Amino acid sequence: MKKIPILCCILLQFACSNPQKLIQDPARTKVYFGHTGGFTNVETKYMLLDNGTLFRMSPGGNTKTGKLSRNAVNQILEKIQAIGFESMVVNDPGNLTYFIRLEKPGIVHEVKWSDASERRDLKELYDTLTDTLNP
Repeated sequence: MKKIPILCCILLQFACSNPQKLIQDPARTKVYFGHTGGFTNVETKYMLLDNGTLFRMSPGGNTKTGKLSRNAVNQILEKIQAIGFESMVVNDPGNLTYFIRLEKPGIVHEVKWSDASERRDLKELYDTLTDTLNP
């Protein structure tokens, strides 16, 4: 009779994914976004996984900050594709530099821009990403 609780514990252990394994999995699509510079010159960085899990990245460790629906993630990935993100060549840092980095199998691409940039498409994508932080 004690086999059932043990079996449940084993199944629960396998059902719960280790966040660090998810973050390090090279087969997953990841969207990093944030900013650096300004008065404090501190980097603020977030990561959205293709399964909708949202993390705040920091040197002290990564913290899960939320979970988006599959539909919301698909809309973001479609927007990335629609603006031609993967072929953009933008490296325009400033006092306050914003960045978006896309990592997926076979592709790692990052863009950086400042408030002075005329890249409205990047600003709109960035706003869409930061809106996910405030459910």
